[in-house]
Amino acid sequence: MLDLSVDVKLRPTRIGLLVKPKDKKSVRRFMQICTCLWGGMYNPMIPVFRKGPAEWRSEPWERVRGYSIAKGYLEFFEPDVLVEAETGLSRLAGLD
Repeated sequence: MLDLSVDVKLRPTRIGLLVKPKDKKSVRRFMQICTCLWGGMYNPMIPVFRKGPAEWRSEPWERVRGYSIAKGYLEFFEPDVLVEAETGLSRLAGLD
C-alpha cells in the first residue's frame, strides 16, 4: 500500500493598501483595519505620490519618482489584492 502525506500551510491574503503618505486620516484608518485582519502586519501600505521627498535621494541631481517607489513595494511585498484609499490612486501609481 502506498502512503501519501501532504503538508499544507495557510497564509493570510496580503492586501496592498494604496495611500497618499500625507493623507494622515487614511493612513490611520488603514492601520486600524489591519489590526483587525488576520495577517494584518503583512498588509503593506504602498505610498502613492508623483515626486519623492528630497531625503530619499542618494544624489542631489537624482529624481525619485513615485511610480518606481510603488513598483518596488509591489515587487517586494507581492500583495494578492490592492485597495485604494481614494479613487484613482492605482492609475497614479501606474497600475492600470
